[in-house]
Amino acid sequence: MRDTPGDPAPVTWSGRRTVLTLVLGVGVGLPLARLVGAQDSSARRARPQPNDRFVIAAGERKGQVITLTDLPPGGAPLTAYPMDAAAGVVRDDSRLNQILLVRLDPRALDRDTSARAADGIVAYSAVCTHTGCDAWDWQPASGTVK
Repeated sequence: MRDTPGDPAPVTWSGRRTVLTLVLGVGVGLPLARLVGAQDSSARRARPQPNDRFVIAAGERKGQVITLTDLPPGGAPLTAYPMDAAAGVVRDDSRLNQILLVRLDPRALDRDTSARAADGIVAYSAVCTHTGCDAWDWQPASGTVK
């Protein structure tokens, strides 16, 4: 109850509870949000895993799963990132996860490469093992990357 018309109304217990609940929610929620964000970053930084799918790394179709039609025989390689198929997390937080996918003539592959290929589709690191750069140039005549 107010003593005079200009005095503010006293804070009730229900008002205090609301404020305390809000403060407690923020105090607990912020650390949990940071923890979830750190886990997401960790999952995005993880190296490719068995059963990952490959997604397009850049351009208007970035993040879309790569299909056979995206890799025509003898066509240029596609730069891809692995994606955890179960969680849908694209492992794109490390440039070392960039992969080149190319579809070659299966009859032209040697025995070792053929054993690791699927219908002529092979995957290579998109990061140069010599200089560590991720710039490459497709040589269609020789079917090589320089």
